[in-house]
Amino acid sequence: MFRFKVADIVMDYYPYHEEFFGRRLSSYLCDEEKSDMRLEYKICENIELPTHKITSKVHEATVGVRDNGNLIMYFKAKSGKVIYYVEHSRDFSFNIAKSVSLKPTETVPLTDCDREYLRSGAVFNNRLIFSGGTMLHGSSISYKGEGVIFSAPCGTGKSTHTALWKKLYGSDVTYINDDKPVITLSTDGAMVSGAPWSGKTELNTNMCVPLKAIVFIERAEQNSIEVLSTSQAFCYLCDQTFPPFYSKELSLKNIETVEKIMALVPIYILSCNTEDAAAELAKNKICNN
Repeated sequence: MFRFKVADIVMDYYPYHEEFFGRRLSSYLCDEEKSDMRLEYKICENIELPTHKITSKVHEATVGVRDNGNLIMYFKAKSGKVIYYVEHSRDFSFNIAKSVSLKPTETVPLTDCDREYLRSGAVFNNRLIFSGGTMLHGSSISYKGEGVIFSAPCGTGKSTHTALWKKLYGSDVTYINDDKPVITLSTDGAMVSGAPWSGKTELNTNMCVPLKAIVFIERAEQNSIEVLSTSQAFCYLCDQTFPPFYSKELSLKNIETVEKIMALVPIYILSCNTEDAAAELAKNKICNN
C-alpha cells in the first residue's frame, strides 16, 4: 500500500503493478495519520458483479447502484464478459476497481499497467472534483513561482510550447505536470499542483503554486494572443476537464468549479507556431496583464 498526497488529498492506494507505481508515486509519499480516499486495484480472470440495480447504459458502459447506494460502472466485451468494473462510495472516498487482463492490440496498444495508470488517475480525479477541484488536460509550468497551464487537444503542441519556455527561461521554469495538472481553490485563490499522472512522460513535480493564467493553444503561422470571452472560456475549460460521464453529480460540481476558476484566472487563446517568439509573446502578455 502507498499513502501519498496530491493537492491536500491523501490517498491510500493498493496497486496491482506495485513496482511501476512505487516509482511514479515516490515524490508524493507522505506519513499523514489519516487518508481522504482509498483505491484497491485488482486484475482477475473473471469479474463477478455485486448485486445492483441498473440505472443507465452509456455507449459500452453499464451504470448501476448497489443496495448501499454505492455507484458502480462496468464495461463488457462483445462476448458479454465483464472486462472492467469500478465501485465508488457516495463521496468517492472508497473505491474498488477490477480488470480482466487484456493484451495490447494495434487499435488499442495499452498494457494492463497503462490501463491501471489511466484508471487510477480517473478515480483520484473523481474525489478531487467532489472536493471542489479538477484536473485540466494540459502542460503546466511554474514561471518565477507562478503557474501557467497550456491546454489543447492531443497533438496540438502543448508540451512543445512549454519546452520553449524551459529553453528560453531556464531555471525560472519548473515543470509542474505535463498532462493533467491539478487545480484547486482556496482563500488565496486558484492553485495549480503537480500530480503523478503526467501522461507518457514523468515530467511532474510535487509542488503547489498560485495559478497565474490558463492558455489554450491553436496552431497558426503567425503568433497572436488574446483573452477569451466568458462563453468561449467556459466551453474550452469544460472540453478539457474530465468529469465522469456516469455521474451527474460530479458533472455539475465540475461546472461549478470551472465557473469559479474563470472568475479568478485570466483565460487566453494563443495562436502560434513553434518558434521562440511564440513563447516570448505569451510570457509578455501573461506577465504584463
